[in-house]
Amino acid sequence: TGSTVVRWEPYTDISTGQRWRGWARFAHTGELGGLAGQVVAGLASAGATLLVYTGFSLAIRRLTRRISTGRARAA
Repeated sequence: TGSTVVRWEPYTDISTGQRWRGWARFAHTGELGGLAGQVVAGLASAGATLLVYTGFSLAIRRLTRRISTGRARAA
């Protein structure tokens, strides 16, 4: 099953917003800058993962400290 072209518009005929969205998609995934862009996107993903890990570890540490000292507050 092949794909069918429903409507074709030249790049010069699309709106500025559609052009920006097209460029932003490739910039967001790191494809716009080639290998360097993908490395930057990978580092940003690794940084986000590290932030999630540290957030969870701090929350667990606070929770266990509160439970072990008996300072659990009534909600």
